Amino acid sequence: MFLMMEDTMSYKSFDLNIEKILEDWEPHHAVRELISNAIDEQELTNTKDISITKSSEDTWIIRDFGRGLKHTHLTQNENPEKIENENIIGKFGIGLKDALATFERHGIGVQIISKHGRIEIAKATKHGFDDIITLHAKVYEEEDRSFVGTKIILSGISDYYIHQAKQLFLRFNEVRRLDSTEFGDIYSRNHDTAVIYVNGVQVAEEENFLFSYNITSLNAKIKKSLNRERTNVGRTAYSDRVKSILLSSRSENVMDKLSMDLSNIDKGKQHDELLWLDVQVHAIKILNESKNRVFVTPGEAIQDNDLIDDMQESGENILFIPQKTAEKIRGTNDNEGNPIREIWEYRKEYTESFEYDFVPIQKLSKREQDIYNYKDRIIALFGGVPQNVSEIKISENIRPKLYEDSAAGVYESLNQRIIIKRSQLSKIENFAGTLMHELVHAKTGYSDVTRDFESALTSLTGKLTYHILSNDYSSLNDDNNQGYNDGKDYSFSSIETLEKAAQNQDASAQFRLGSIYFHGDGVKCDYNKSLHWFKQAAQNGDISAQNNVAAHYIEGWGTDIDYEQAIYWLKKCIKIPRAQSNMGYLYEKGYGVKRDYKKAYYYYHKAARKGYVEAYCHLAELYFEGKGVLKDSQEALKKLEYAASNHSAEAQYRLGEIYLYGKDDIIRDVGKAKKWLKKSFSNGVDEAGELLNQLINKSD
Repeated sequence: MFLMMEDTMSYKSFDLNIEKILEDWEPHHAVRELISNAIDEQELTNTKDISITKSSEDTWIIRDFGRGLKHTHLTQNENPEKIENENIIGKFGIGLKDALATFERHGIGVQIISKHGRIEIAKATKHGFDDIITLHAKVYEEEDRSFVGTKIILSGISDYYIHQAKQLFLRFNEVRRLDSTEFGDIYSRNHDTAVIYVNGVQVAEEENFLFSYNITSLNAKIKKSLNRERTNVGRTAYSDRVKSILLSSRSENVMDKLSMDLSNIDKGKQHDELLWLDVQVHAIKILNESKNRVFVTPGEAIQDNDLIDDMQESGENILFIPQKTAEKIRGTNDNEGNPIREIWEYRKEYTESFEYDFVPIQKLSKREQDIYNYKDRIIALFGGVPQNVSEIKISENIRPKLYEDSAAGVYESLNQRIIIKRSQLSKIENFAGTLMHELVHAKTGYSDVTRDFESALTSLTGKLTYHILSNDYSSLNDDNNQGYNDGKDYSFSSIETLEKAAQNQDASAQFRLGSIYFHGDGVKCDYNKSLHWFKQAAQNGDISAQNNVAAHYIEGWGTDIDYEQAIYWLKKCIKIPRAQSNMGYLYEKGYGVKRDYKKAYYYYHKAARKGYVEAYCHLAELYFEGKGVLKDSQEALKKLEYAASNHSAEAQYRLGEIYLYGKDDIIRDVGKAKKWLKKSFSNGVDEAGELLNQLINKSD
């Protein structure tokens, strides 16, 4: 340090000794350091807010009202006062010197004024080395004890750099705080990316975070990672603190947003906070403390579609969660000790909501007793009482507590009983229909308005009609004919009978065995065995079996994927529409053949002309993409609507998706989207339920 004279005004000049210049720093990074130290001084001295004002065309002033910056602060790497205070964000020494060097490199003038004097920067020869030029601070000791705080004047700086610097501070961004915890705060995202702040200063950006965070409680890992540049701090440094913030939050708003994102996990589209299972569980436990919420997996929603309808009618807020999460929360309680309301808990509430006024049979009228006495004959037509039905009772009424509509009958799986409303005894057809309906529930375990339940009723109706017309009821008890059930009632003898016939080269028996093992009807699903028996039937000329063998080779069911074998079997049965559609699929994807969209269209078109509904779905996609045909969104829409109207769950989902988001010249229509998504969901498409959940929550 040495004394010089300039314009009759004395100043002290000393080398800033900046060994490494941060070449990547732009002027806004340097402005950030000045603002940080100003905010720190405000925090440490409890003085009024700092100010950042424009004084002329290219001049800005940063002002605090603390104790005033000294030139000695430029010699410190860290100030003990700042080290001991966790709420401080600025750095004396390193931070200020880096800022001054950046300003000089970009031709921006700097004056630092306080009651201790005025500081400017200039280049000068290094003391003792005339051939080396370094950056120096010139300190003019113009003491003005009445001056309050520090005033930094930046000249030759654009508004852009000031704006960019302010964007790095939470206090200058209009973001909504959602919750505050002992570890930090949660903020809504304002832009395309979430931001991680430490004590209000941005240190990182996160493209796939659901929220922004301000970490106010620093652990050793974060302190160590706050590097000289103070940007691009790695996620490993702050992930534990972000997780702690979420696990400490009790904001229903925050938990609602997390729960809505749960439905994206199965699709792999969730935000990164949902990768933490304990965060998922925490959100569910907080939300469970509020009424009218039930946590359901998409699979449960399909299996218990009627129960889902009851939930919606009673005003329950259905939140879809992944299967793994459901397993984690099953049987647990929330923070207030209440059971988590997943579907099993709700079913218990539902069952307990029924109130009965049971009527002894001897108290029925003579006409009612006469109709009731048909019970055993109806059960005989059905095939006997299912093992999980211990009694059939008559109640004066069936009045749910939670719902307005009463029911004609109910099967209670927990109590293993069927209860029928007394009014159903007014006519034999009412009693028989209700009893059959509940017997199917008991036997299959399927819920109302599911494909499986409707199929079971349809099959039962057909069997009853056939046997009534043939006046032969005896074979109704033959398990081999019970196509309406889920297969669990197939006895070993019936399988044995089929195998005996199959070994005698009965193609129908071979095909039936293939179907049983493929679907797991009464036996464990076994693709190896299904392929074996389908191939036996195929070799005996069954063309449906030939297509099924091809499908096994295409999908790798019970064998390695083998497109050559698939094509071999498809050619044998190419006259049937399902095989034509499968061949089209191979040409569309280029599996085992050279990709050829025109041939794909040819085979799909042939299958569609023969009424094969799924071929319409494939044709629609070709029209959407203009592959093998001219691009035509309206024609594609017609194909999908035809398939959807003919019960294609895939087409129903695709239509719902298209109407939800719009596509090409197809206008968005939320009403139509809901219509088709509901149909698709009831037909077993999990993703449709997830989109419906999003629609319901948005409309709320």
